[in-house]
Amino acid sequence: MSSTACDDQWNEDRADVIGQNGNDGQHYGQLVRCGCGKRVKAGSYEGGFIAERGMCCNCYGGEADGPGMKFDNEKPRFDLLLADMPLALEAVANVLTYGAAKYADGNWAQVENAQRRYLAAGIRHELALAKGERCDPETGEHHLAHKLCSDLFRLELALREKAQ
Repeated sequence: MSSTACDDQWNEDRADVIGQNGNDGQHYGQLVRCGCGKRVKAGSYEGGFIAERGMCCNCYGGEADGPGMKFDNEKPRFDLLLADMPLALEAVANVLTYGAAKYADGNWAQVENAQRRYLAAGIRHELALAKGERCDPETGEHHLAHKLCSDLFRLELALREKAQ
């Protein structure tokens, strides 16, 4: 019986693959669920390569030696932002554009006590929504677009701080 990464049971016939890349194979018995729903042996052999992230060949991109292959399934899908939420992105961009015109490009990153102040700003926009006000009276944009900007500012600042 041949073994693939999608088999539920570990097959000792494929054990010769373990260790080819210099690892000890200790984690090879762990089953994980691939994005497609198949049970995948983390690090097992399929299609001529080790699926190190626990993805089957179909989800990883098919056979490793096939024509037109591009192994980018583990990279962020930025196209989903445009395809799935163009209206929300446009509203956020409108808020950012308004703020840049009112203050200056990138001014948001220079605000003192930014985490606390942007948290407060986001709460104010949520409160306005809870009270029945859909759009910010100054910009005309949805309050959630303003809240998202505040949250994105906080996230960006936190990620920048972590990177240092």
